[in-house]
Amino acid sequence: MGKHLIYFGDYLWLDNQRLIFTFLENPDEHPVIAYPMVVINPFSGEQVELASDYPELQVSYSGPASSMNFNYSDVVYDPSLDLVIYPDWLPGFSIILWDRQSNSVLAKVDGDIGSYPLWSPDARQFAVSLAYPKDSEKLIMEWFAVSREGQVERWTRFGEYFEDVRIGAANWSPDGQKLAFWLETTPNLCPGEHLEFGAYLAFLDVATKQVTNTCLPGLSYFAWPPIWSLDSRYVVVRDVNTNPPQVYLVDYEQGRAYDLTKFVHGKPIGWLISP
Repeated sequence: MGKHLIYFGDYLWLDNQRLIFTFLENPDEHPVIAYPMVVINPFSGEQVELASDYPELQVSYSGPASSMNFNYSDVVYDPSLDLVIYPDWLPGFSIILWDRQSNSVLAKVDGDIGSYPLWSPDARQFAVSLAYPKDSEKLIMEWFAVSREGQVERWTRFGEYFEDVRIGAANWSPDGQKLAFWLETTPNLCPGEHLEFGAYLAFLDVATKQVTNTCLPGLSYFAWPPIWSLDSRYVVVRDVNTNPPQVYLVDYEQGRAYDLTKFVHGKPIGWLISP
């Protein structure tokens, strides 16, 4: 391909045909710009390069964007490539939704970077968590949704109930009705659980905005994203607090969890379609 990945794991599928990732044309040069991205179709060989040169997009404190974790100079495209999300952190923090066709801002949501923006399976909206300082040491992170047209909706109000809230890796259910994510709160609402650094699997119902904390632990809110089954009923998660790491299968509909550790040795990465 003649491209150099910034990090090997930094890629996303836009659909069943196209991958997108951050690249550096010449690894011996270190341009003071946000790194470009490339979309490839590994089946046809087609490649499309996208320069990260949007208004108000700044180079991060540590230099150009180095990973697809939505840092200070990362960008996130929708599958059509018509819309792009990026952060603006000067003079304050906000998230911008930019229309590449009209070269205009569709939405600007104030708040510090919380998590990687996630487009819904139908690409009609994206979900993003944003952080707000409560004092010098505590943060409150909240979920927001932004439609393709730029309408902003706040989904949670954790700050009304907790002193500190951290939202970790998340995934949409394939039906677009739920978010599964890691949630760390102070005070901790899980009885009998006293992890020094720990988060728990939570679900957000998009229709009702109800959040359910399952009290299934993960290492922290930096834990690997939950993995949904294709029918949007089950989630697989991995807890590396234990040795060996625990692997759980969660039945969302029945509200039950099953320990698969003795059957699964390793890290679950996805579901297979039955032949």
